[in-house]
Amino acid sequence: MNNACPLCETDSKEAFSRIDQRYLICPKCDLTFVNRNDVLVPAQEQLRYELHDNSIRSKGYLNFLYRLINPINNFVKDKTKNGLDFGSGPYPMLIELLNEEGFKNIKGFDPFFQNNLAVWNENYDFITCCEVLEHVNELKKTFENLLGHLNSGGFLIVSSGIAPEKSKDRENWHYILDPTHISLFSEITIGWMAKKYDLTFEFLEKDLFIFWKK
Repeated sequence: MNNACPLCETDSKEAFSRIDQRYLICPKCDLTFVNRNDVLVPAQEQLRYELHDNSIRSKGYLNFLYRLINPINNFVKDKTKNGLDFGSGPYPMLIELLNEEGFKNIKGFDPFFQNNLAVWNENYDFITCCEVLEHVNELKKTFENLLGHLNSGGFLIVSSGIAPEKSKDRENWHYILDPTHISLFSEITIGWMAKKYDLTFEFLEKDLFIFWKK
C-alpha cells in the first residue's frame, strides 16, 4: 500500500505534489514522504550520488562534518569504541576524519558504494547518519536495524533537514528539490520515534539530533 507511512505504516493522504513526485504527510508520526511509486529507481538514485565529490576537503564541507565529529569527541572518551558510519557515500570522508581524531574502530556501510554486509555481524557504540535517512526507502526496517546493532548506552547521531511545521511551508521547502529526499522528518516525527523505540533524544542544532539507546 503506497499510502502507508514508511515509518509507522499509518495510512496517509496526499498533501502536495512537485513535478513527478507526490508527497504525503502521516497523521500519526508527521513524516512527510514521497509516494513509493514515485521514487527514483536505484540506478537513477546512484547516478545522482555519484555527482557528489566527497573527497574534497573544502572549508565548508569540513565544518559541516565537524558538527557531528565534535559531539562524538565530547560523548566518546574511549576512542577504541566501535562506530559505524551508515551511508558513507562514494568517499568515506567522515570515517577518514574520525580516524584522524584517534578513532580507529570505525566501519562504513553504503548500499551503493560500500555494500559490506559483514558490518552487520557486530554491534556499535555509536552510529552516524550524515544526510542519509531522508534518502531511505524502507525507513522502519532500516531504523530498527540500526537500533538493533547499537549497544545499550550508545547513540545514533543524525544530520537531516527538519520539515517546517505547516504543510504549505513544506511544499515550498528547498529540501524537496532533491528527488532522492523521500523521507522527511519534523520535530514531531523525531519525538514520535524516540517514544516508540524508548529512546532519549536531543537536538544539538536545528538539523542535527541524537538518539540515545537506554
